[in-house]
Amino acid sequence: MKIFKNQKSRVFIVVLILSVAGAGISIASAASTIGTNISTGGTLTVTGVITGSGGLTVDSGTVNFSTTATTTASNGINISDGCFAVDGTCLSSGSSTFLGLTDTGSSFTANRIPHTNSGATALTDTATFVFDGTNLGIGTTTPGSRLHVDNGVDNSPSAVFEVTDGGASIIQTKNTQGAWKFGISGLEDFHFNDGTNDIFTIEDGSPANSLYIDSTGFVGISTSTPGTLLSLGNTGNDTININTTATSTFGSGIDLRTGCFAVNGTCVGGDTSTLVFTLTPGGSNIPASGGAVLTRVDATSETFYVLTYEDASAEEADWQLPAKAFTSAEIYWRTTATSNDAKFTVEVRGKADGEVMGGASADASGTVTDTAKGTGSQVNKATATVSYTPASGDEIMLFKLKRDPTDGSDTLSTDLDVIMIKLIE
Repeated sequence: MKIFKNQKSRVFIVVLILSVAGAGISIASAASTIGTNISTGGTLTVTGVITGSGGLTVDSGTVNFSTTATTTASNGINISDGCFAVDGTCLSSGSSTFLGLTDTGSSFTANRIPHTNSGATALTDTATFVFDGTNLGIGTTTPGSRLHVDNGVDNSPSAVFEVTDGGASIIQTKNTQGAWKFGISGLEDFHFNDGTNDIFTIEDGSPANSLYIDSTGFVGISTSTPGTLLSLGNTGNDTININTTATSTFGSGIDLRTGCFAVNGTCVGGDTSTLVFTLTPGGSNIPASGGAVLTRVDATSETFYVLTYEDASAEEADWQLPAKAFTSAEIYWRTTATSNDAKFTVEVRGKADGEVMGGASADASGTVTDTAKGTGSQVNKATATVSYTPASGDEIMLFKLKRDPTDGSDTLSTDLDVIMIKLIE
C-alpha cells in the first residue's frame, strides 16, 4: 500500500494494489472503489458494491452473489464455459438445463417449436412441428393456413383430428356473418349446423351407401353404382315421397325404369301401360298377292303359329278389329340369323259409319328397326311408336304390318317369323 499526501488540501490518497495468490480477498466496506485490477487465485467476496469502468473477468471458479442485490451489466455477461445459474440451477449456456431438461442451443432450427423428447428427459424439435410467425404446421414443414395439418400419407384413412373422451366432437368455422359447425354428437350422429339448426344429418347406424356420389357426379341413394344423375337402390322402400306442397322442375325429365309416377298413391305415369289388343298370326288376313305366309310350328314342347316374311320381296298381313286408341305396337319376332337388322312398318286406318273400306291413306303409321339377337331363333321385341286415336266412337280399325327386305335399312338376309303383336295404350 502506498500513501500520498497533498500538502495544500491535507488529503490523503490511498492507492491499493491487490494481487493475492492465497485463499482470497474479502472487501466488507459499504462501498468500495478500486482504480486498478484485482487478481486472486481464490475467492472474491464483496458485501458492498463494486463499481468499475472496465470489466470483471473470471478465468476459473464461480462468481457468487450471496445477498439480495440488483446487478447491472451494461455490456452483458459473456459466459465462455459453465452456465448462468439461479440458486444453483443453470438457466442458460451453450449446453445446460432448462427446467431440469437438457438442451443444446445449436440443435434448434428456425420456425421449429421446441418440445420434450419421448422420455421427457431433454428438449428437442421436429421438422414437421413449426410456426412461421403466421401459420402453425403439424405434419408439414410449410404450413399454408393458420392451422395446417398433414398426416403425411396420401389416401390414408388415419385421423388427423380425434376426440376419444366419448363426448361431442365439433369443429366450428366462424366470421362476422355467422358460424357453421360440423362434427359428431354424443350419439355419434354426424351433423352440419348453421349455428342454430341442423342442415344435414347422418344418424349412427345408417346402412352402407346411404348417400354415394361417384367421380362423374352421379348420386346414389342406397347404391354405390349410380347410373344416372340420381339413382335409387333397391332397399324395399325405394320410393320418393313429397309430403308437403311443392313444385318440382326436372330440366331433362324423369326416366322411370320400373314402377310408376304416382300422385297420392295412384300411378299417373311410368309403368302404367295398358294392353289394348293382342294380334295373333291365326287372326290375320293374308293378301292374295304379297302376303306373309301363315305357318304352323311343331316344336319339341309346344305348337304355335307364325307369320313368315320372306327375304326376297315386300310382304304384309292385316287385322280388323274395333277401333281403340293406342300409342305403340310391340312386335315379337324371331329369325335364324344372329346379326343385322329387320325393319317393320305399321299402318292404321279407321273406318266410321258411312265410310268406304280400302283405298284411304293411313290415319297413323310408324316404323321400327330392330337388331337380331346373338343366338338364332331367340325371341326379339321391336316397339314401333304409332299414335292412333279414333275420330269417333263407332269406328273400326284396320291394322297392317309390312316388311320390305329391299329397303336399305333392312339388312337381314334371311326370312323372319312374326309371333305376336301387342297394341299398347
